[in-house]
This record gives sequence, C-alpha cells and structure tokens, in this order.
Amino acid sequence: FAAQSSGELLNFESLSRDAMIPARTIKDYYQLLEETMLGYNLLPFKRRGSRKEISTRKFYFFDTGVLNSIIKRNQLTEKSIAYGNLFEHFIFLQIKNYQLQTRADWDLEFWRTHQKDEVDFILGKGQVIIEVKASSQVKPDHLKGLKKFKDEYGCGKAILITKNQNRSTIDGIDIYPWAVFLSNLWMGEII
Repeated sequence: FAAQSSGELLNFESLSRDAMIPARTIKDYYQLLEETMLGYNLLPFKRRGSRKEISTRKFYFFDTGVLNSIIKRNQLTEKSIAYGNLFEHFIFLQIKNYQLQTRADWDLEFWRTHQKDEVDFILGKGQVIIEVKASSQVKPDHLKGLKKFKDEYGCGKAILITKNQNRSTIDGIDIYPWAVFLSNLWMGEII
C-alpha cells in the first residue's frame, strides 16, 4: 500500500479500518520506513490556528525505480495520472536530495486546503512555492494553487515546473522547464 499511495495524502484512520490494526501502528510503520531511509514523510504547511489547511502528511519512496518495481509497473503512458504522479515524485526527490546534500535548514512541506487548493512543495515556510505539472502546455488551472497561496500568505518565489521547453513568467509565477529548474536548483539559484 505504501508504494501504491506514494506521494498521495495518507489517511491513517481509513488504513486502520481497512487493515484492522490501530492507526498508531500504521504511523509507526511509516516512521520506520523513514528511519530506514526507504522514504520521506512530507508534512503539510499549516499556519498556527488555521483550520483551512489539511493536517495529513504525504510519503514518498526514496527512489522511483524501486517504487515502480514494488508495484510491478513496467511502463507508463505519458498522459496518464500515474505519469504525472511519478513526475512530481521525481521532482520531490531532486529537491529533497538537494536539501540533504547541502545540509539546508529550510523546511520542505506541501499545502492543501479542504477546498482542494494545493501547492506541491513549499520551501522555507513560503520562501519558494512550487507546483509540478507533467504537461508541455501551461493552463490557467495549473497556476490556481500558487496564486491562492500567494494571495493568502505571500511568498518569495512562485514556480511552476512543466515539460514546456521555454522559460517564461505569467502573473508573477516563473514557469520553468524541468531540466532548467533542476540545473538552477543545483547551482543554488532557487533557494
């Protein structure tokens, strides 16, 4: 289950009912996966006292190849939901690797409201906010979560990572081709 739901919101109570074991035990299993470096818990960004954001975490495996092997996934269709999820997973691993390699002390979180507004990654409590889309065309819907977060909390940089070939800016949001983003990340130009 952990592999099939990698990168998705975890609902320990629902898992507890399905597996017929206590939710605390399931939380401990996920903690063990993180402690043995098989994956990473991604905690939600939440302002003190706010009830708009969800408080459920996400879990990402340490490697997309291992993830695919566990769930016996041999191929993906580029326009599929699974492809988009794996693309987001790949970007997460690059950001996490950069954070670990540079021994950065900034937080890496995600943001989602009960109304399903979402930002995939928040670096440094809003210093940089990032949305990832496995699309070569930028659509207004791709910018929605970034705009809502900016309006609500402000941010230093807002970034949309896509498979588009051109770098641009729309409404104050920087659109990065994924390879350019990774190059800039590792040169220390993102955060």
